[in-house]
Order: sequence, then structure tokens, then C-alpha cells
Amino acid sequence: MRYFTVLIILLLLTILLGCMNRAILSPDEAAQLGAKLANEKYLKLFKNATNTLFSPRDYPAVLLNSRWKWGKHNPAGVNGYSTEVQFNKDGSEPEVEILFHTDINAFPEKFK
Repeated sequence: MRYFTVLIILLLLTILLGCMNRAILSPDEAAQLGAKLANEKYLKLFKNATNTLFSPRDYPAVLLNSRWKWGKHNPAGVNGYSTEVQFNKDGSEPEVEILFHTDINAFPEKFK
């Protein structure tokens, strides 16, 4: 029984230390990651694209409810494209959307 208790305590400490070691991104790091993820998705979606569109300076990174948000759907986006990227404070679990300005007709709620 004592061995089992020690084992459980060691397991909980390992999990706790692992969670504490996850670095929280700064606003600049979050903006750089947002632009990188948006450009990767853009190049993947539009295989004929020869260069990237988005720069970390295009949008500020904003921390909302423990998740970074970078970008905004905007019909006048970069060359007609806009992006919205969200991920956890440490950069994990990214979600990336890229829309073209004509998508405002199909997805008007995304452009509010």
C-alpha cells in the first residue's frame, strides 16, 4: 500500500511539473506564431502561391480566455485574403481560418 501511495505521488508531481514547464508566449511571439501558421495554411490551400502574405505586424496578438487570437476577417484584407488564428497561451492547439474577400457573401458572420 505504501509503495502504491508513493507511486501515485510521484506520478502527480511529474504531471504537475510538466504543466508548469509550458512556456506562455509573449504578445510578439504570439504574433509571429500567428503569422507563421496563417502563411503555412495559405500556402497549403493555394498551391500556386509563390510567397507568403501575412506579417506579424499585420495584427496585434490578443489574449482572450487563455487563448491567443491573431488576425481578423476583413474583406479588405491582405490582397483580398484575411485570416484568424487562435491557439493556447503556449502555442498549442492552433486553429487557422483563411478567407478570401468574396467569402463575405457565404460567411457574413465571420466578417463582423
